[in-house]
Amino acid sequence: MRTASLHHPVPGRRPSREEGFILLYVIYVVVAVGLFIAAATYYLGNSVHRARHELAYSGQAMNVARAGLADAVNWFKAQATQPVRSNGTNYTYPDAAFDPQHSGTPTLDYTDDQTIGMVKEYAITDDELLWGRYELRRQQTDNQADSTQTDTTAVHDITARLLRGNGGDGLAWYVQAKGIVYLKLDPAKAYNQAPNKVIESVSMAEQILSLAIQRPAESAIIVGTASQINIGTNARITGMPNAYAVTYKSGSGTPTPSTAPSTVTGSPSAYLSLPSANYFDDVHSVFGVSQSELKSLASISVSTVAGLPEDMPSMAIVYIDGNATFTPTRPLAGGGILFVNGDLTIQANSDALYSGFIYCTGHVYQYAPSLISGMVVAHGGYTISGTNDVAQVEYSLSVLNTVRNQICQYQEAKAPYVVH
Repeated sequence: MRTASLHHPVPGRRPSREEGFILLYVIYVVVAVGLFIAAATYYLGNSVHRARHELAYSGQAMNVARAGLADAVNWFKAQATQPVRSNGTNYTYPDAAFDPQHSGTPTLDYTDDQTIGMVKEYAITDDELLWGRYELRRQQTDNQADSTQTDTTAVHDITARLLRGNGGDGLAWYVQAKGIVYLKLDPAKAYNQAPNKVIESVSMAEQILSLAIQRPAESAIIVGTASQINIGTNARITGMPNAYAVTYKSGSGTPTPSTAPSTVTGSPSAYLSLPSANYFDDVHSVFGVSQSELKSLASISVSTVAGLPEDMPSMAIVYIDGNATFTPTRPLAGGGILFVNGDLTIQANSDALYSGFIYCTGHVYQYAPSLISGMVVAHGGYTISGTNDVAQVEYSLSVLNTVRNQICQYQEAKAPYVVH
């Protein structure tokens, strides 16, 4: 029997040189994978970090732009002439009415650079290195005479474009604000001049609307159909000293009574019959917006009187989408603008007291005791009388001016949106 040599390879065992090569290869693969994972983790983390910073700066720029839009709305509301318009003023073209001034008085100073439009800057961080700046550009040329000159990024009157009136009426405006976030490294230099550096900018826009209270005449009551006017006993309608008592469209019949009673007074007369060409009482002509837009702007919108709050606001837009009947247990009260899409009934003994502007698409039935101060437009007709007390409507320009100044001012038609 032969004995195996001690140097003969053991079956199934690789030489040591091959083992070393495999070991080195495994180590190489492990190191390479580790380096790849580390690099991927680094770049992913860096990308996430960069994305977070970009999102943060983008959000800050949007906030700056929103601040500009809010300040612009406040500027429109603060102007003495409402709505802000060129028609009937010294401005020569519609968009020129947007003209914020640098006054030097902090409470009245709306811009740092009136040559651009409305411009403001403020520090975002406590160390005053990161700053925000917004710009709302004004139209620099008469773009009404030449529409190709329109700066589409500038604030402009869109009344005519939205069919709310004539260009220059100022009932609707397009407002665009550019929000800029930048590093202020040298206060003596402009925001976009080195070493200062713009980090992010976003432009946002919105449309703002102003309600009008247009009327064909200054009158306590305006009714489309004269034959549907019935003035009974204890009815008092006052237009004095500077308005008519009752105005109606000529050719629509004769009111009852055909001659105004002594309790119906106005200047220069109690009754006014307006030619069709001069008469209007449709929603769009009166308010400068469509009925659906008016409803969207209402502070309170309900389908019945039962849906109204127990305590009516003293100055608000209330929209009732249907017939409205006020009773002794639920009297008409408050003030502002009351829009009734149907008939309005003020029952006897309900002690109604309202101060503002009432618009009714149907017929108004008003019984005593009741007092409406301001103006009423009744599209379908008017019946007013009292038994043992007085049912009264009195024209008041001061009430209408209060309504206009407090609730007809500019409001957002929709939420601001990013332009670019």
